[in-house]
Amino acid sequence: MLLSGLEAGRPIQILWSVITGMSVQRGFWTRALSGAVIGLGAGLVGGVLAGQTTEVFESTGVAVAAGSAGGLVLGMLVGFVIQSPDWDGIDMGALTVRPSIDWRPFYQP
Repeated sequence: MLLSGLEAGRPIQILWSVITGMSVQRGFWTRALSGAVIGLGAGLVGGVLAGQTTEVFESTGVAVAAGSAGGLVLGMLVGFVIQSPDWDGIDMGALTVRPSIDWRPFYQP
């Protein structure tokens, strides 16, 4: 049995016996939460270092608060931009195979 599809407008054929699993893409999810956590940590460390080594801030607490808030927001924004596909596996045992007719060779627009 063959599974047919299209690749660059040309039909391809794959032997059914070599397919070990299939997945379907359900959309995308963002990394906003993990970005926010990483940004918060980086901003916290940066704020402590800036508060201890520079005289720009009046206290280390202000530097930590500013660095943490900035890192949190920046990390969340970067996390929104970075998206990952959301894949669901297909139960191969539940698939049924049925014959179909490929009308493309007969249809000329």
